[in-house]
Amino acid sequence: MVRMLATFAQTDDPTPMNNARESDASSGETAKSIVAPVTQWFYKRCFLLAGLFAAMGLYFCYDGFVGYPKANRNADIYDAFIDGKEGEPVPISDDKAAAAHRAGADGVSWAAHAATLHLAAEAPERHTADDLATQKRIAAVLGGCAFLTLLWAWVHRGRAWRLVAGEVQTPWHTKFAANSVTDIDRRRWDRGVALLISHDGDRFLKLKLDDYKYQNAGTIITEIAALHPEVRIDPPIIDPESATAEESGEKTGDLS
Repeated sequence: MVRMLATFAQTDDPTPMNNARESDASSGETAKSIVAPVTQWFYKRCFLLAGLFAAMGLYFCYDGFVGYPKANRNADIYDAFIDGKEGEPVPISDDKAAAAHRAGADGVSWAAHAATLHLAAEAPERHTADDLATQKRIAAVLGGCAFLTLLWAWVHRGRAWRLVAGEVQTPWHTKFAANSVTDIDRRRWDRGVALLISHDGDRFLKLKLDDYKYQNAGTIITEIAALHPEVRIDPPIIDPESATAEESGEKTGDLS
């Protein structure tokens, strides 16, 4: 299991985890390609979430199969004690319940008898069959959630956004020409999300590019903008070097 989980974060693509820009030596011109693979952050988040689901599932599983039945056995012992105290001649086959019945008949307090069994001085709580079934159902749901979370991480293994020879390829094998991108919506880029809007022939595409999920996916946006300046980008991409130059110019103007 450990080895299987360790392979989640690996990619089948031979390209390194950092974005690759490769040159095609066989052609006369340089053909750039960009690969944005799934980030380690995404896998770690999936593992953490699956671990939380599994831990919670084990907690409810313990209650449904061990904790609640044990509490009910303690409640049976308490009931036998009360029956003995009230003089009810109830036939009991369980040794602990029989001892509790005798203790009750002898006038021993429940707190004193419970101490010999390492039980609380309060009357034990009894759980119904529906209570047990509910705990088991919740445990099953949480276990399923843990499995699906790991499966979600597994299906992302080896997936990546790619920009190769002017063609954009999504992690789910959708392909479209880079020059078909008409708009790039970066209004949520502070959260790492951009929308690529493409009109590729008769096909309209609106695809989400997640920079938290795919490592340095912003370079694909930058490259598309560089190759096709006519693309509408909202808000526009600001070149740090040009921004620094403008700020320097403004400061120089202020000084003069």
